[in-house]
Amino acid sequence: MTIRVGIIGCGAISASHIEALRGLPSAELIACADMDPTAARQRADEFGVRRVYTISDDLLSRGDVDMVSICVPPKWHAEVFAKAVDAGKHILIEKPLAVDLAQADRMLDMARGYPGIIGVALVHRYLPAYQVLGDLIQGGAIGTIRHVRLSYGHDMYGDSRFAAPNRDPRAWLVDHGVAGGGILMSSSIHFLSAVSFVLGNPVASHVTARARRLHPKAFPGIEDEVELRIELESGPDFVLRESWVSDAPYRAEFSGQRGRLVVEGDNWRNLSIHGTCQGPVPPAYRHCLDGAGLRADSPHPAAPVRPLFEGLMADLLESIKRGAIVTRLPDAVHARNMQAVIAAAYRSEETAHGQAVDWRSEL
Repeated sequence: MTIRVGIIGCGAISASHIEALRGLPSAELIACADMDPTAARQRADEFGVRRVYTISDDLLSRGDVDMVSICVPPKWHAEVFAKAVDAGKHILIEKPLAVDLAQADRMLDMARGYPGIIGVALVHRYLPAYQVLGDLIQGGAIGTIRHVRLSYGHDMYGDSRFAAPNRDPRAWLVDHGVAGGGILMSSSIHFLSAVSFVLGNPVASHVTARARRLHPKAFPGIEDEVELRIELESGPDFVLRESWVSDAPYRAEFSGQRGRLVVEGDNWRNLSIHGTCQGPVPPAYRHCLDGAGLRADSPHPAAPVRPLFEGLMADLLESIKRGAIVTRLPDAVHARNMQAVIAAAYRSEETAHGQAVDWRSEL
């Protein structure tokens, strides 16, 4: 079964989607569309796409397109999503799902009863380290989780999107009206999703947050440093600290009543795992054990090592073939709930009080 795909939005992120599709024999790239004809033609020439459009409706009207990958900035997600649903396409949409939670809820309402597959590009779960952590933690290797602590920093003010926004087409990232927010919407949402995946997708009930604009050149409405304390109904609390103002290595610590696992690295991609496990360890990881301690500087070969977007695309195509979402694929409800955590964080910052999370368990 070959899934025929169209790309809507030919900015920088679309290249990751197209490269992933090209690596999968069950996918065929049919067409691409962008309101900027230069961007559309450039992407088409780069990847040999034969059919090019400047109006997404023209692509969506094609009967030979089974699935669309929506790569436009968040401001236009809901509009293009609605058209893709009306056209009956399977959908992969970039994160965040929408520009705000109210819009995300309207999109979920559109998807209620929809027979097509909908996936969201929250790709960090496809990093091998998170796969290993999920296997170990959900298998009981460190027992019941009590605390999760994650911190990371990357100075974005030397990036051309921040330093020269008038000359960088990707600078919608610093436009609140287009991006919907700052570091929480564009970056922290990935870490929230990845930790949720590792823990087995627990319900987040309450958030206390600080979301600040610290840099002297901070953009209006674009927070650049955050600290969230998230209460999970399953018991543990999760503290996330992230900065766009200064560099800091990635470190995430998962503490349980039977051990501790730490994943760390100089950035969010290059991660190693170490810790102590006193609970049951899946057979695939027992070779890493030395007594009660686990050391895995390199991801275990049992974990997937394909590029992040290729893993995402493979799960999406498999879901389309099965007619049901495979377990690992981030779906629209999950993406909406991660946005609900962020919405509660914004309210907490505004009120200086913790806020309940408006969680949804299903469409």
